[in-house]
Amino acid sequence: MLNRCLKSLFLLYFTLACVTVIIDGYAVCGKPEYKAAEAKEAADEIIDVFMQRRRSDWVWESISTITAIQVAAPDKLFGRSNTIRTLQGIVKYAWDELEIIDVGEIIFAARSLCLDPRRIEGHDLLSHVHDSMSVFLVNESQALEPDHIIDFSLMLSTLCLTSYPIDPRLVNGLMKLQNEDGSFGPEEHAADVTISMLRPVFCLSRMTSTEFNTTEVALGVKRMRQFLKTQVAKPHPKSLQVFIGPDVITTTNALVGLYKSMEPGEDPNKEWRCREVMDSLGLKLIDTEDEYDLQERLLRVTATDYLDMQGHDYKCLDSKDLEPIPDGYKPNCDYDEPETCGFSPSEPK
Repeated sequence: MLNRCLKSLFLLYFTLACVTVIIDGYAVCGKPEYKAAEAKEAADEIIDVFMQRRRSDWVWESISTITAIQVAAPDKLFGRSNTIRTLQGIVKYAWDELEIIDVGEIIFAARSLCLDPRRIEGHDLLSHVHDSMSVFLVNESQALEPDHIIDFSLMLSTLCLTSYPIDPRLVNGLMKLQNEDGSFGPEEHAADVTISMLRPVFCLSRMTSTEFNTTEVALGVKRMRQFLKTQVAKPHPKSLQVFIGPDVITTTNALVGLYKSMEPGEDPNKEWRCREVMDSLGLKLIDTEDEYDLQERLLRVTATDYLDMQGHDYKCLDSKDLEPIPDGYKPNCDYDEPETCGFSPSEPK
């Protein structure tokens, strides 16, 4: 889920089938009843791939995979207690090696697992992030350096999800970088940057008991959404594919962000052509998708997101409600040896 803006700069287009029929609805387009069985099948397939790629320490190459599974299909995270122990061990034994973006991913995962990020192995991860971000702002009148804008906004999300009291200078510094057209970032990358920031800024707009002006942030979100609706591309003349922003990656992030921040009475199929975009992306997996791609596909197919963890209502399933560890299952994925990232023929898939 984190740092996907970098990947979008490479304009990774996938070859998709020509779309000739517009589907009536998808969950992310506001109609969850459509193709529920197909969506569940696609989500289950993604989870199966994730479990094949699980490392021997019961986590994944990307810690954010934990978050994606927990918000989209929490009952599928069998062996959850093993994952929790490893996450705690990373904080305990590798703390001095963690960069701020690593700590952010751990906070997301900890929140998804209903751990308290303020009390993990003697470390207050939220306070650490908050204090680390302060160095980017010298005074209240100064805006944030543009090079840090995406990571900075995502780190604010980690504080936002847990209702951590945020220094208003951090939010004000971020919002001062919004362009007149509602976008963020330089013109050539405005779609990528704005799409990556929509969910973090929307999270901030929903906070309560803050020292910063959430009304102003909400207006900023509205302007961001207006800009992104202008980024819905016309159908490709041959393939009829419709994307938001330059490629598939930005499109998935945009779909989830626009859906989660959707306003009352808004018609996603008229205002951001949601059905056409979803038809272009499809439900089924693509062989070339890496772990980050799979996270994004899972969230889009299930219409879920880390924003679902915001507030005090978020709860984790009781351990008895998790699927049991399959007979013969033993995670042994080593990304340096791809052949290890799967089940052996004698084990269930």
